[in-house]
Amino acid sequence: MLQQSLHRLGILGTLRGSLSRQVVSLQANQSFSQAASQEGEDSAVSLTDSAIKRLQQLLATKARPGEKALRLTVEAGGCSGFSYRFELDPGPKEGDAVFAYDGAQLVVDGVSLEFVRGATVDYASELIKSTFEVVQNPNAEGSCGCGSSFNPKGM
Repeated sequence: MLQQSLHRLGILGTLRGSLSRQVVSLQANQSFSQAASQEGEDSAVSLTDSAIKRLQQLLATKARPGEKALRLTVEAGGCSGFSYRFELDPGPKEGDAVFAYDGAQLVVDGVSLEFVRGATVDYASELIKSTFEVVQNPNAEGSCGCGSSFNPKGM
């Protein structure tokens, strides 16, 4: 299904060719918008309790005016081919999928959703780093040691 979506968007050849840290962006006419607050949905991206708690804290104390959500984007690059990028964002744009959990919103564009459909976002606080991270991604067949990049299945 991922290859069909990329082919439909006209970027499959480019992705297989030489992408050098270009952001994969949504260029489709089809809207991927959805409200996915129910657990168990195949397309839902889940947030762990620690991710929800940290996102609520960030939005309450560190967010700039207008930042209301966490945006997850998949970009070309990283040691395994693609990497995850997290940033605070004003909220959904046309074509975005919105996942709301206890007042915390995760926003994912339609192309990135194809890479993270069914995954879980966690917040890890370790001695050397504290970060949001994608864990349990059913669309990845491998990842780098630090977990910030991955190799998608079927590519």
